[in-house]
Amino acid sequence: GTDRHELIISGEQLLSEAQAEQLEEMIAQRTNGRPLQYILGSWEFYSLPFYVGEGVLIPRGDTETMVDMAIELIKGKNSPSVIDLCSGSGAAAIAVEKNSIAEVTAVELSDKAYSYLERNIALNRSSVKAVKADVLCYSPEKNFTLVMSNPPYIPTNDLKTLQTEVRREPEMALDGGKDGLDFYSFGFASLELIRQVQLMNG
Repeated sequence: GTDRHELIISGEQLLSEAQAEQLEEMIAQRTNGRPLQYILGSWEFYSLPFYVGEGVLIPRGDTETMVDMAIELIKGKNSPSVIDLCSGSGAAAIAVEKNSIAEVTAVELSDKAYSYLERNIALNRSSVKAVKADVLCYSPEKNFTLVMSNPPYIPTNDLKTLQTEVRREPEMALDGGKDGLDFYSFGFASLELIRQVQLMNG
């Protein structure tokens, strides 16, 4: 519970017995491969706080690139709307909503991840609309200016080679099928279907 500034000022302060016990417990968890983010219970993404824990993918700095691109793509659009598929903790969706004028919808299937999505919307006082659904069969009620997603992309056989910490994250958020491209293949197939329907309708 001490930030870097406070640590410089009061770094010589001794821990209480309760604090020392808590620290030892946290060290034991970390030694056993539990991710630091799960131990702390929260993590920062795009300079915003997010609750994380078992059952939800940990927000990563690399995903901030997707948020940057989304914000840039909708800049100047009239009443832009964004949908985030496989939203998990809601980090990307909330970051876009808080840094643009877009109306944002976040879709997530996992019960555990969805609970974090709802908590993080409340934590950040966000207007993101949470939808519990399977993105592979979800039919939105409206069209969106932009679709964004950071879906599972790791080939099934590669899961066992991941770091211990990563293997503690939900397999559902990591396993992208035999070649890691299950969600991407579905996305391209859907776009082709839409194109064919548009052609049929002139």
